[in-house]
Amino acid sequence: MKLSYLDTSAAMKLLVAEPESVALAKSLSSDRRLASAWLLHTELHSAAGRHPDDIASADVQTVLNTLHLADLTRGDMIAAGTHAPLRSHDAIHLAVAIRLGVDEIVTYDNELAESATAAGLVVFAPASQLSPETTSHFAKLHRSCWRRSRHDARFAQQHLIN
Repeated sequence: MKLSYLDTSAAMKLLVAEPESVALAKSLSSDRRLASAWLLHTELHSAAGRHPDDIASADVQTVLNTLHLADLTRGDMIAAGTHAPLRSHDAIHLAVAIRLGVDEIVTYDNELAESATAAGLVVFAPASQLSPETTSHFAKLHRSCWRRSRHDARFAQQHLIN
């Protein structure tokens, strides 16, 4: 069984319907244990608060209930500081994924995918498309996507949880 780390770009696809949502939900339902940092809890609830017509808090909790949420440590924060030029939240996700020793990181964020690959992690992004900038070296190694996402938990309820 694989240990898969979900970042926010992937988790949001389980809350709002996007082209990759069904493929992601189906892929995560098979032979994977799912993990993330408690940071994801904050990010998803913040997104629901900013977009209450699009993201229900109950759906956020449904997605979070499928994951093991790892506490952030001082070491995670120090390690995240070494992952420049990533945005701080992506650097924290990468640091926690490395500390947990995950088998793969599930992300649709191009910058995080590149940094994860450089750190030796496998990147998993079902139904994704590669950005032209990373095709030369990244496409040969792993699948990823170039854009951030928004979300809909019906996919999690239909495919991931059941």
